[in-house]
Amino acid sequence: LPQTCKGLRKSRPLPFRIYHPCDDPHHAQATRKSPENLIKVPDGLLANSAFGSSLLAAMAGAWGGAWAAQRIAETGKLRDRLYQEILDTNAAVELTAMVTTTYFNFKKQIVVDIAAKYEIARTEAHREHAKLIENLHSIVVAGAFNAHGNEHD
Repeated sequence: LPQTCKGLRKSRPLPFRIYHPCDDPHHAQATRKSPENLIKVPDGLLANSAFGSSLLAAMAGAWGGAWAAQRIAETGKLRDRLYQEILDTNAAVELTAMVTTTYFNFKKQIVVDIAAKYEIARTEAHREHAKLIENLHSIVVAGAFNAHGNEHD
């Protein structure tokens, strides 16, 4: 765009020119904008030839194919990652089951046996304690009987 036009920002040059009244040498005559005047495409541009349109179509097809291939690759990566997470979860569940089984086997072999021996020893201790209390009671009663002057050997 020409430097004389105010209010228009500068941008990269395009392969075609957008119509602006300042560009027209016959500015007074070009007051009405027609579709032909809005975008002026030079005749020598590659897009106007059969080769150019074929090239653009091939580029669009290549871009679409690359995009589809990338989507397929991303889907494959996601599937592989989910599969690996499932394998890791299965390994964790199997390890937990193994630890639990080991705990129950240990409990059955050692703890249950120790608990049974403890119950037997506890019952025996209660019996002995009851005998001691009974003997102590009989000794106290016998001593109290003798202390009151009753006959005793």
